[in-house]
This record gives sequence, C-alpha cells and structure tokens, in this order.
Amino acid sequence: MELPSILSGDLIKLPAILADLGVRPVEVRHHEAGQFPALVARDACAIMDNPIGTGVLEVTWLPNDGFSLEDAPQASEAVFESTLKIAPTLKLAAAAQSDWVETWKLDGGSQWHFELAGVPVVHRQSEGRHLPQWQPWPGEEVTITVTKPEAVPGSWLTLEQATLKVTPGDRVTEARLTLGLRASRGGEHSIELPEGVVLQSAAINGRSEPLKLENGKLMLPVVPGAQQVDLLLRLARGMELHYSTPQIKLNLPGVNQRIQFDLPRERWLLWFTGPRLGPAILLWGIALVLALVGYALGRVSATPLRPWQWILLLLGLTQTSMLGGLVIVGWLFALAARERFGAQLSARRSFNAMQIGIALLTLLALVFLIAAVKSTLLGAPHMNVVGNGSSELDLNWYQDRGDFPTATLISLPLLAWRGVTLAWALWLAWSVIAWLRWGWQAFNVGGLWHKAEKPQPPAQPSPEVT
Repeated sequence: MELPSILSGDLIKLPAILADLGVRPVEVRHHEAGQFPALVARDACAIMDNPIGTGVLEVTWLPNDGFSLEDAPQASEAVFESTLKIAPTLKLAAAAQSDWVETWKLDGGSQWHFELAGVPVVHRQSEGRHLPQWQPWPGEEVTITVTKPEAVPGSWLTLEQATLKVTPGDRVTEARLTLGLRASRGGEHSIELPEGVVLQSAAINGRSEPLKLENGKLMLPVVPGAQQVDLLLRLARGMELHYSTPQIKLNLPGVNQRIQFDLPRERWLLWFTGPRLGPAILLWGIALVLALVGYALGRVSATPLRPWQWILLLLGLTQTSMLGGLVIVGWLFALAARERFGAQLSARRSFNAMQIGIALLTLLALVFLIAAVKSTLLGAPHMNVVGNGSSELDLNWYQDRGDFPTATLISLPLLAWRGVTLAWALWLAWSVIAWLRWGWQAFNVGGLWHKAEKPQPPAQPSPEVT
C-alpha cells in the first residue's frame, strides 16, 4: 500500500502508517549531504529484538517521490533514512491525523546556523550538545532557516604550545622541540633552525616521519585537526662559560612557549637571563645583605674580627643552616662579653655557670664550623634557585606569547667552586686558631673556676700565764 511522500520541496510530512500493519513510526532522520535517489529501511524486527524472520519490512521507491510498504504483519517499528536537498528554508508540518505521535529532532552540523520559528522547542540539549526537539500536535508547523556563516579571514594554522628541552653535555647538546599545532586544512609549514643543528628524529602524533633538514629549514606536513610534532635535535657544542639556547624561528604567532634547561651537575651556575616568568638566584641578594651585616659587625670593637673577616665568614656560612650561622656568631660575641663583663660576677655559682655555658657553646660552634667546611668542600653549591618550579639543576621559563624565546646562562666548572671553598676553608682554619687563642684569654679573665671557700676553724683562746 502506498504512503504519502516525505520529500516534497521544502515541506516534509511524516508518512501515514497503516493501522492494520501495526507499524508505528519512531524516528525519521534527514541528512544534509545532498539528494540520493533511494530510501533505506532497516530490518525492524532486528532493531526491536524480535525473533529474526518474524517480520521483514520492505520499502519500494516510487516515481512520485513516495514509498510503499509491503506486508509486514509482525513489524512494530520502522526506521527510515533519507536525504534532503540543501535549501535555505525547511518546513516541518505535522500530519492532520491523530493516529500517532510525532517527535522531531534537529541535529545540525557546526558549520550551519539555524533560526527556528513556529512550535516552541521542548528540549534544547541532549548529551551535552545542542539538539532541539519538538513534539507537535496535529497540524502544527516549524520553520527552520539555514545559513552558512562566512569564514573570517585568518591563518589556517595555529601554534597552541611549544616546548624546548635542552640537555647540554661536555661536547654536544641534546634538545627536544615539541610543538602543538591545530590546522583547519592540510598543507606544509616551514620552521627555521640555527646553523649547526642536526635533526636526529621526527615524529608526528607518535608516528615517525622521514623529515629532512635543508639549509636550516624543516618542512612539516600538516593535516587538518590537532597534532603534536616531536623533533630530536643535536648541537655540536657543549656547556660553556657563556651558553645560549638555540634561536628557533617557528614562523607562527607563538603562545604557551616553554624552555626547560637541565644543567649538568659538573657546573657552577652564576647567572642567567630569559623570559620574565622563570627562575631567580636568591643567593646574590642574600650575599649582599650579609656583606652589609658583616661590615657593620666589623665596626664593633668587641671582637677582634675586622669587617672583611666578618664578610668572609658570613659568606661562607651561606652554605650551611641558619641555626649554625647564628650559633657561630653568638659564640664570638659571648666570648667578647665574657672578656668585658665576666670578671664582674662575684657570685661563685653564677660565675661557674657562665664558664660551663661558654665551654658548651664553644664545642657547639666548633661542630657547626666543621659541618660548614664539610658542606662547602664536598657538597654542591646551593645558589637558592627558585621560581616557576625551578631548582639548581632544573631551570624552567615560560612565555605567554611572542617569538620563541632564548635563555642565556653563565656558569663555571665545578672545579672552580672547589677551589673557592678550599681557599675559604684554609682561611677559616687559620682564623679559628687565632679566635680560639683570643677566646682562651677571654675565658681566663677573672679566673677559670671559683672554688668554694673552706670555713675557717674558730680561733683558740691563748692560755693565760700567771
């Protein structure tokens, strides 16, 4: 039996299903990919979990853009898939009969813009995306106006992030460049690498690519969508006194650009420059403050230390704990106070308690001095590098936008640090001997220990001579 046409210009009507067949329409899907001269129907009994073969729905295409159903007495549902011509306006009209319930859903592509008029929408979203849905009464209509927004002029390729990880060695430098690209179409993009850089390997989305570096230019194949490019590079130079990361030209407006620098353990980092959001060396600021404090302490005549001696002592103590430094400085001033005011204590118990305290403080100060010498001679330099997740051996810079940045470092071999700390340790050993000699003299002012006075026996009266 024939059914009304569902394709008639811009008017779409739901097909009338014969009641005696027991077929109830559930969903009619329409696509925007043009017009096909056929209508596809699925096996209804397989969709509804009915026994296979109990009812087969057969659809025949008719010359007048309609279709007919062959006898399928046990089929309870029918699903039709068809296509529509691309038109600026689509009109959905519910049939005047009331033998069924219609549900319309609009699943529009992201490249189209839709204006809706007519019956209000009952649902606007489904599964987190825009999916208008109608449940019209008989005779109600919905008009859909379809437009395709004009493309805005702009770049077809966007750089979402770029990370350069540099690992220098004694003679060569390994570098890994990671690019996050997003393209609206396929093509090629060229980046420029500095002279002396050798391309070791290249991978796009985890798949190795046979790319070739020619005259400092590398052509990257680009496909539509997001992709990650990993380039393993090698530079024929190692870590030097003045070292700069390679200057890379990405030829794209850059965002989210990072430099990660792995400093070799055999280097003593002195200074660096790079993007503003990066690490900082706090030691030089601390050293400046301690130098001013040492100069001020040297102006005090209580101790025999001159300003330059205080400055050297405090600078060397930057490699130890703050508690150790306070104990050593306090010990020197305790000896100065003992020398000046210790003899004024007349009470025996107070004097002896002062002597015991100074002796214990001297032992504790010597322990901290030995620990300071050990940490400076055998340990790595602590430059107090902080900021952006950085440390002495792991430096990280970040730049929000702009051309890909570079970082410059100034460092010395660790042997230079060993030489400086050895000279400081020798000076400290020589100075401690002089300080202990002065401390022993201060410790003896007024005596080393006050003994308790023995009670005098009462005087015996002299015998009288008669």
